Amino acid sequence: SNQMDELRPSAEELQRELAEVQRKLQDTASAWAAASAKNLELQQQMKAHPSRSMDYADQVVTQYERRVKDLMEQLQAKCSEVSGLKEKLGAQELQMQRTLHEPERGLVNTLEFE
Repeated sequence: SNQMDELRPSAEELQRELAEVQRKLQDTASAWAAASAKNLELQQQMKAHPSRSMDYADQVVTQYERRVKDLMEQLQAKCSEVSGLKEKLGAQELQMQRTLHEPERGLVNTLEFE
């Protein structure tokens, strides 16, 4: 009986682990069943309204394309803004160089600009 007592806790542990595994299996099975049911439901919806599901897909794609187009336009606007600023800076730099090289004429030019 002494040996039986030593074995009993491990048997109980095994029993517990087995119960745990079975519970996990059941959870997985019910999750799988739910997913399968949802999948079937979606397939039936698509069969019942093939055009509607295609419309929906088109809608999503169209929205995505529009978003990409908007982003591209924003990017291009920023790029031209940057090159515009670069040109302005270049012009200002030239103006400053002229002013430095020819102080008298530079002064007249600056006065004419205002």
